[in-house]
Amino acid sequence: MGEPKIREVAGQHFSYEKMVRLGCPAHNCGGRCLLKVYLKEGVIVRIETDDRPGDGIENPQLRACLRGRGYRHRQNNADRLKYPMKRSGKRGEGKFERISWDEATDLMAENLTRIKEKYGNSALYVPYGTGSYNQTNGRWPAERLLNLFGGSLGFYNSYSWACINKATPYVYGTKVSGNQRQDWVNCKYIIMWGWNPSEMRDGTNSEYFIKKARENGARVICIDPRMTLSVVSLADEWIPIRPGTDVALMSAMAYVMIDEGLYDKEFVKTHCVGFDQSQMPPGCEKEESYKDYILGKCDGQPKTPD
Repeated sequence: MGEPKIREVAGQHFSYEKMVRLGCPAHNCGGRCLLKVYLKEGVIVRIETDDRPGDGIENPQLRACLRGRGYRHRQNNADRLKYPMKRSGKRGEGKFERISWDEATDLMAENLTRIKEKYGNSALYVPYGTGSYNQTNGRWPAERLLNLFGGSLGFYNSYSWACINKATPYVYGTKVSGNQRQDWVNCKYIIMWGWNPSEMRDGTNSEYFIKKARENGARVICIDPRMTLSVVSLADEWIPIRPGTDVALMSAMAYVMIDEGLYDKEFVKTHCVGFDQSQMPPGCEKEESYKDYILGKCDGQPKTPD
């Protein structure tokens, strides 16, 4: 890789042989921030990110978050599996022994065939979101393999988009979640609910655009049990709810909106189902509507902020 080089960062020096620029793979955040990976003898010794000044909203800095910059600890972790392991003790006992790749693939083929013959292809399933998001390992090539083997159990949508896909066609006219981040600068009010882009991205430059929105006068509220870096650096107000009480807070907010008539009645009338008794779907006319639940008409407990 060439002669070792010396780099100084914050008064400290480290030796490396090569620097490679990469797009961060930090698992499904939606961003591809710039990583500068320093290698020595084929091992990552340091990860840095974009240090250009950037050029406004159209060409901002592609700065990675702590999760992306901390990838070295995951890549070089001593507990990372490097070869197949077979359970040698009882299930849950935590005892494993190393086996060869040939033995591992033979075991997989043997058990896939056994399960298919005994239970059918619907008994085979690759969990959604498992593995890497690339073309050589992870869920997609595994699913392709099972398709060639006769198929496997499917799944409906994903844990990220299942509900969004039902709502966004009515709100935005598309199954995409909405406007681009560049439009956040035009917001007047931003609610960051359990969202922590300063420590883990939800797309490149998220916190940059929130900062620009604040500069334009937007008020930012962060709802999160933790006082995160996003609370400290981005929010005008922090609401530290107790873990697991998100729905209670949403219900209290809905109560105020209904009680004070703050919601868009025409939109609810034309785009929603189940809001009140006039909008119940066929077969559910006698069931409890959302409005009746919030106002406590059936259980006698109005979902007030108190």
